[in-house]
Amino acid sequence: MKRVVLEFYGGCWEGHSLDSGSDDPDERKLAHGLYFKTGDGAIGQAIKELTPQARQFSQKQGWTEVGAGPSAGESYQVVERVDEAERIIVKLRHHGP
Repeated sequence: MKRVVLEFYGGCWEGHSLDSGSDDPDERKLAHGLYFKTGDGAIGQAIKELTPQARQFSQKQGWTEVGAGPSAGESYQVVERVDEAERIIVKLRHHGP
């Protein structure tokens, strides 16, 4: 499987990304899991709500404060998928409350 990079635009994860080629095992697992939730990065598909694991990861990275977002119902929708020789880049735009 190619390396997968998920790029987030808007919402709590604005400007952040997840990389399945990361040295961090939690990031690798989360990148693969969210990629599959989007139907392998299909345009228009959405992550309806970020998982508790995603919230914990964002707190661990300092993207959000402990106990803070992403809030229930916050979602991201795939707006672009770029298939390169070595990796797949999936761009997700905030699409929630």
